[in-house]
Amino acid sequence: MNAIETLLDRYWIIKEKDKELYYQLKHDLDNKSMQKFIREKLGWKFIHTEHFLKLEKVPAHAEPFMGIQSFTEIRDYCFLCSILMFLEDKEENSQFLLSELIRYVEVVMKDYMNVDWTVYSQRKSLVRVLQYIESIGILRVYEGDSNAYSNQQDSEVLYYNTGLSRYYCTNFTMDISHVESWRDFEKEQVEEVDEDHGNARTNRVYRQLIACPNMYWKEDSSPDAYYIKNKKNNIAYVINQNIGGTLIVNKHNASVIFEDKIPSGNYYPKANMLNEIVLLICHRIKEMYKDARKLVVQDDDTIIVTQTKFQDIVLSVKRQYQSLFSKEYREIADEKYVFLIKQFMKNWMMIQETENEITIYPICAIITGKYSKNVEEKMNG
Repeated sequence: MNAIETLLDRYWIIKEKDKELYYQLKHDLDNKSMQKFIREKLGWKFIHTEHFLKLEKVPAHAEPFMGIQSFTEIRDYCFLCSILMFLEDKEENSQFLLSELIRYVEVVMKDYMNVDWTVYSQRKSLVRVLQYIESIGILRVYEGDSNAYSNQQDSEVLYYNTGLSRYYCTNFTMDISHVESWRDFEKEQVEEVDEDHGNARTNRVYRQLIACPNMYWKEDSSPDAYYIKNKKNNIAYVINQNIGGTLIVNKHNASVIFEDKIPSGNYYPKANMLNEIVLLICHRIKEMYKDARKLVVQDDDTIIVTQTKFQDIVLSVKRQYQSLFSKEYREIADEKYVFLIKQFMKNWMMIQETENEITIYPICAIITGKYSKNVEEKMNG
């Protein structure tokens, strides 16, 4: 695993925690080719200080899976912002009490939402945020336990401020005071007036390929599709040289896969039950779309089905193969099973969901799996 792969996998590398890795990456990133890839192709910033290394991974487009996975409510993000504001005024290596932080959050948030620490869900929300920023090294617990605050409102914790909070957020070159949504960030981040030419398009394409499981386009006339198809060989070479992946380009989608090695971090498919089930579902979909009476493929290679139809497909896989599933997935309620499958497939950009429909993307027909004939014979025997 090279330096760029490592930095893609982690939010940052803290010297105090991974001293050997810190120096190894710092040495590797002296490579001019890697620096050029980061700067010119991705348009990202590489930040290095005497305490940490960080690659600011700004995506081309906001995707649902890009949120903080441990967060479950918008309130979690509000608490995170208020805690970062609190730490802005704290000296590096200073200590403070949870009670002090709580009072600050109350004051900052009062104009936006009602904060009531007697409500369990709000205390739990704060704890989620505290545990997250502890896990990435922004705070350390000197004495006490953050989780205790969930059940005991009078719990006290003594924290140690590492000073890394000041480097957590992306430094924007633009004025963001007028920004009202993620769309404004996407609009402002392009470097040129015409965002379909020059560095802006190059950065957008490489970011989408590197930061997302897949890249889709509806029309061949799409500027990004045109760029990929005309520079496919060059893009494939650059990606392979810098992160070791293989570029796969089809009619309406492109993706980077790792054939010769297991990549670091989060990847699909992994050797666990949920991944296996999704492989089986993708195989079922692939078999069904061969018969236009079962599934109809659109001009852009997607398949649009009703929520009920999609549910029938994933449940049919469960009914057929559940004897081979782990205990958790054999006994899981159908409603929860369908929910977990949809969440997983949405996070991997395999499907897109609206209130009434599911759009199935072509990647579902590319990465599929089925049990061997012998296994199926034993199951049915």
